[in-house]
Amino acid sequence: NAAKEQFPKILFFLLPVFALLLKLLYVRRNYFYSEHLVFSICFYNFFYFAGSLMMLAGLASSLDWLSTIIGWGIYIYLLFSMKRMYGQGWGKTIAKFLLFSFGFMFCSVIGFSIGMLAVLMIL
Repeated sequence: NAAKEQFPKILFFLLPVFALLLKLLYVRRNYFYSEHLVFSICFYNFFYFAGSLMMLAGLASSLDWLSTIIGWGIYIYLLFSMKRMYGQGWGKTIAKFLLFSFGFMFCSVIGFSIGMLAVLMIL
């Protein structure tokens, strides 16, 4: 239960990391960090909305398939939003999307590990 309470806090602290990874991937494009941050906030809003729909669908066992579709939809939405925001070809966008996904997953694992250590220290 304590771990569930840490989840929103950890995601909040990972928001600037999300934007920083985008800044590093698109360093040659003339975007300010603040523009990547706004993009990140917009994506996080979509993520929270879709996550809320996933939780609602999870309340009915007959709608488990819908949660899976929404989960994949979040991931695909990020790909299409990166394509639209940064205006590069599909090849570069997919390559940067995969690099970004790996990098953010790595940072997320570190963030959640630190969060779980904090929970264990409190107990």
